[in-house]
Amino acid sequence: MEYKQSDHKPVTSMFTLDTRPVSSTQRTIFVQFHPIVGWRVGDDGVASFNYVNANNEILFMSDVTIETEMDWIGLFKADFTGLDEAIAYNWVSSPYADREDADAVDGALNTQLAIMFGNLLCAGHYCLVYFNGEQNLSVLGISEPFEITC
Repeated sequence: MEYKQSDHKPVTSMFTLDTRPVSSTQRTIFVQFHPIVGWRVGDDGVASFNYVNANNEILFMSDVTIETEMDWIGLFKADFTGLDEAIAYNWVSSPYADREDADAVDGALNTQLAIMFGNLLCAGHYCLVYFNGEQNLSVLGISEPFEITC
């Protein structure tokens, strides 16, 4: 048997992901997660986020109508490489998601969602990804990596 060295060299690359907008009443909408702290294995995690426009300005309830029936948030390892690697997920409008829309700051649409992933977690670094299910699973926001402790 004869072996030759391949001319194919390993190829790697680093990418920066941009979220894709979803239009609602002629506006571009993204999701901006607040810093996530204090998640522990076995507890339900709470994530807060705002809907923002393309200029990163918080949208107000009077400015936007958002249909979230098909939207969901997935939990991913911080070093995930594909959108099919969700460890767990929860629908934004699920009866299992304790959702509160609050007039936090002068009518800003601040949403807090208790995500019930408790029994599925192991300690480590994770991030959340917000998907709009009605727009071919568009990613509207990705949280900064956060730690889940024991």
